[in-house]
Amino acid sequence: MPDLPTPDQLRTYLRNTGWAEQPPGVAGHMWTRDDRTIGFVLEPDADDIDGIITRIALAEKRLFDEVRESALSADSPEPDLLASLPARIRAELTRRRMTQRDFAREVAASPSTITRLMAKRQMCDAATLVRICGWLRADPADFADERVNEAYRRGRADQAAEVAAVLEGGGDA
Repeated sequence: MPDLPTPDQLRTYLRNTGWAEQPPGVAGHMWTRDDRTIGFVLEPDADDIDGIITRIALAEKRLFDEVRESALSADSPEPDLLASLPARIRAELTRRRMTQRDFAREVAASPSTITRLMAKRQMCDAATLVRICGWLRADPADFADERVNEAYRRGRADQAAEVAAVLEGGGDA
């Protein structure tokens, strides 16, 4: 059986990906996001954790292993926004009922760049990062990674005109 996250890691993952914890009841907590609700028992065992991950995966339309791996890496009480960026993008896609292709057009980036970014295989280029931060209404300084901040600064300094043109709908990156 693969490693499972601890209850604390699961709670941190839920917080970091936009789920809101409701006041505890007799049996546990309810977590909500948009129109979805997930139950979380007070003292979960391995089977409970497996079930919680399954419900999260269904609610987020992600694979079980993706959620499990993300939760295993969610051991910091502070959100690692760089690590949660793919989840935030997926959540925004779902909220807006957009396809990945719509998103690629929205940020004027190639679908392969977005695919790599969402798979966390590599950092996106500076211009794409600037557009994504603007699209998510996020300040890159909120991202807990110096690579992001450096890419954002490069994007602002080196590609400001190109990014402005893309944001105004006047060009491709």
